[in-house]
Amino acid sequence: MADPDMPEAANSTRNDELYPHPGTKLKSDVWKYFGFQKKDKGEPPYKNNKRVLCENLKIPFSFSGNTTNFRVHIESEHKLAGQPETKTIKPPAHQTKLNFDRNTMGIHSIQGPLSKDRAEKIDVALQKLIVGKVLPISLVENEFFRSFVKELDPRYKLPTRQKLLSSLLGKREEISHKITADLRNVDGVGITHDGWTRLGDEDSNAGNQKMEGSHTSEALAESIMETKVKWNLPEVIATSDNAANEVKAFKLLSMTRFGCYGHRINLVVKKSMEEKEVHRLLAKGRRLVTLFHASSSLHDYLHEKQRLLLPDTNGHKLINDVVTRWNSSLAMISRLNEQAPTIMAVLADPRPNKKSKDTMKASIYSFEESSVIEKVIDVLQPFKDATDIMCSEKIPTISKVLPTVVKLKRSVQPSANDPPAVRAIKAKMCEELEQRTEAEDIALLGTILNPFTKGFEFLPEKKFEAETILRRLASGIKVVVKQEKTTDEPAPLPELPTLPDFPTLPDNPVESVNSLQSESDNQTQQNMDAETTTSNSEHEMEDIDASHATTPNKKQKVEILKSVDTEDWFSDILFTGVSQMEAEDAIQAEITRYLSAVMQKKDTKLTLLEWWKTNSVFYPRLSVMARKFLCVQASSVSSERVFSLAGELVSKKRSRLSPSNVDLFIFLNKNMKNFW
Repeated sequence: MADPDMPEAANSTRNDELYPHPGTKLKSDVWKYFGFQKKDKGEPPYKNNKRVLCENLKIPFSFSGNTTNFRVHIESEHKLAGQPETKTIKPPAHQTKLNFDRNTMGIHSIQGPLSKDRAEKIDVALQKLIVGKVLPISLVENEFFRSFVKELDPRYKLPTRQKLLSSLLGKREEISHKITADLRNVDGVGITHDGWTRLGDEDSNAGNQKMEGSHTSEALAESIMETKVKWNLPEVIATSDNAANEVKAFKLLSMTRFGCYGHRINLVVKKSMEEKEVHRLLAKGRRLVTLFHASSSLHDYLHEKQRLLLPDTNGHKLINDVVTRWNSSLAMISRLNEQAPTIMAVLADPRPNKKSKDTMKASIYSFEESSVIEKVIDVLQPFKDATDIMCSEKIPTISKVLPTVVKLKRSVQPSANDPPAVRAIKAKMCEELEQRTEAEDIALLGTILNPFTKGFEFLPEKKFEAETILRRLASGIKVVVKQEKTTDEPAPLPELPTLPDFPTLPDNPVESVNSLQSESDNQTQQNMDAETTTSNSEHEMEDIDASHATTPNKKQKVEILKSVDTEDWFSDILFTGVSQMEAEDAIQAEITRYLSAVMQKKDTKLTLLEWWKTNSVFYPRLSVMARKFLCVQASSVSSERVFSLAGELVSKKRSRLSPSNVDLFIFLNKNMKNFW
């Protein structure tokens, strides 16, 4: 409204002395109709001026930064030409209350106390965050994290460290019971085993169990047996590296052991890289990479040249090889070969100092050396691919061992175009492959239990040996028909023909990884029931010891197998579901049927385990063997990955973690996806 302190004479004077607001980013459009009145000659009209005039009525108004009274004046006193009519918005009688309804807003209401169910869900989410990201339990006491949680929901009360640890211990017990229940229904278990050192403490990964004292074979054997008893494991086949204490430990336990193929392949490459000329080229590459890693200016120059010459590789850093890191030599020379143009451009740049340029000149590969390096890359690439395949842990890998070995041997065959250095490393690789990749029984068995490699077309000289092993072990598996309980047939059913006893196999302990003789021997001394479901009957794996053989006088009830339109009157004559085939003939018939079966196109859509699950009704004995032996891993990298996780968990800042808490976090982290 108009200022009452302003005399009316002023309203009729100074009409021509109105100046607009000087701002360039005005928030209100009312300044189109108001202006400042000049106070003194020569002084800016808006400087320290708290009075403005309406351009139409020349009525003065007080101005303190708010233009609401200007707009009210326009709407109540007059309507300007071209100014749209505006509606006065009346303020509400009371403040509107925000309603965060969980059904309409999709979020939980912040009104009222936090429900018990909601609090428990947040507790579980917090536990998964700490375990999954390997965070310290002390996170719940961090002031910034507490502030963050309070901002999300002030009603939620974070648990204490003691309560959180207690909850995690309870979760471990729950998951342990689930795993134990699953292990009761398996035919065999494949494990990996290795050891690691953390900040001076010696630990062995027998369930991530702390090892006291030296890692002797006896100590390892005791630790492995404790884990086997703790989890009530059935017959175990282990995969470990070829360290002497590992080999002897499993020999003491009479457990079948398979040497890790990841370590074997790495040793083949490592030994071959010791060839004099290749060793010299690798040393030159290390010096060059170390130079760029040590100088931030050279590092920046390299990225500058990458943007100009190789934009697709911008951000690629030079890689140094590490003795303990598999395939790191290949990664180093591959990156040096890729970045050769940018490295040459950095050398030609006048900005690097003389010392750096001298080192680069002495370390950059010449044209002839680059040609050798390219050949070495081609030789090493199949070994990297083989390592990646062998180190997979989500699919069966034991069936791929022999095909991998054959492919590697073919890849290192000498060529007429090979430089002398390449011929030398190929010869060394052939020698090492022959020494380290003998065809063990487990590898042969894994190959023949793969329906797509059972023909041994790539290794025909081993086909007979593999079939012999298969037939020998299959003879230890017996199939019977189980009678389902019925109440409408009071009369006893005919006797089930008794299968003849099998000869007892020689009882020889496991002497090396090349023998699986003890597999059939152990089966003669254990009562193992491995059941597979068929369309009308159940098959089980039984002991073949004579003391467990069915006596001729003992009557067994069998399920009557007949078509729907067949009368029950024929039950004692036909369709009893009992085969009159001799047991040995049945075994040989099943194996022959499997080996002669032709794979169909539909089979290619199934994984190896899916194929056996689908066809277990046709091959009941072999499907039991497949479940037992295909679970064996070709490498012990699973244990190595546990060590990587432990390295994140145990650091210099968290070196006081007790072994039990280390085991707790690793156990929960590795079993979250499947059992939590």
